Amino acid sequence: MQPSAKFGRTLQFLACLACSRIAAFSLHPTAAAQLLRFTTAVSLAADPNEQMPASNDSSSIRSSPVTNTTIIRVLALHGSEGNGASFAQTLKVWRESLLQEVAIDFQVSSFDAPVPKGHGYAWWAMPPHVRSFNATSYEHFDTSCAAVLQHINNIRPHVILGHSQGAILITALLALNQIRPHPPLGYILNGVAWPNPYTDEMEALRVDRGSSATTIPKVLLIVGERDKMNAPDQTARVGNTLQQAGMNITIISHPAGHAVPVQDSTVNKALAEWLTSSVDRLIN
Repeated sequence: MQPSAKFGRTLQFLACLACSRIAAFSLHPTAAAQLLRFTTAVSLAADPNEQMPASNDSSSIRSSPVTNTTIIRVLALHGSEGNGASFAQTLKVWRESLLQEVAIDFQVSSFDAPVPKGHGYAWWAMPPHVRSFNATSYEHFDTSCAAVLQHINNIRPHVILGHSQGAILITALLALNQIRPHPPLGYILNGVAWPNPYTDEMEALRVDRGSSATTIPKVLLIVGERDKMNAPDQTARVGNTLQQAGMNITIISHPAGHAVPVQDSTVNKALAEWLTSSVDRLIN
């Protein structure tokens, strides 16, 4: 997988297999609504008794004195009809790969979305046959927003990761300036689509020129070339808009579909490179 040049148009975006890095970006949130009760998080941490640091800046990224690994806390948001426990279990493959390849302990915390759907949960409800990329509103979005923000406050993640509807939720929160401070290592969005009710906010996103190099939000976009759920042009639209806002974008393309490609060794290698470069940028 080779780095691409900066992408400006949709076809360039879809053609690249790895990353393009761009200018600075920072968000300033509005006050969150009153937080509502949410489900207990599921965590796959090496030490279940470990206390989380009080901040999520670069100083909280540390090595374990026992295992000599770099500990990275990850808040993971599952897709529609998923649940926190199964999503955390899926991402355990990445944790094992990263531990083996680059000595990164990818400690995942996840929780159930608040809206029951099918055999799992969703972050919002929509009428039949309506998709997130063409819906005019997301019912229960405020409840999900409040739950995610409280988990961010409690966990202080280094990375916020979302799959499908979870990735769309993260994108909407960025558009609404709700996440502050940004996680120091950035965001990972797999199978994302356009958050249609927040089109105006997405298109109005602009860079905070006062950001330093270490506070520019980074976004890793993972796109399946055969994704039939959220087609690659949806990822392209999100990526181009975040680029125009000034965010630091990296792209990983793979030949499969919508699922998180945890078994793809090329994707795993690119993920490891993205994480290690981000850690090095903050610590060195």
